[in-house]
Amino acid sequence: NWKFLPEDIFVSKPLSIGLLLCHIGFLVLFAIKWLRSAKDQTGSYLFLCNNPTNTSTRNKNQLTPEYIIQTMFLSNFIGIVFARTLHYQFYSWYFYSVPFMLMFT
Repeated sequence: NWKFLPEDIFVSKPLSIGLLLCHIGFLVLFAIKWLRSAKDQTGSYLFLCNNPTNTSTRNKNQLTPEYIIQTMFLSNFIGIVFARTLHYQFYSWYFYSVPFMLMFT
């Protein structure tokens, strides 16, 4: 992933700390966005704790499958961007999520 950098930079501690901080920072920023969006859909930040007994309100308080898959794929993409190295098998697995992400951009 970042192997295009010279070896002394690639193995340096500042690069690994920088990538880790960027990874955490982006996940926090997007987590705030995801929580706001989940609140818009369910009416609560604690959407996992909601268990309505009325079936008419149950559907309103559930997250959509598209929201869940977008959240998973985007958080995975953030991990890929800030990973120092990745094995080729991971890329071949990730390949199948790319069309879905492009469809929703």
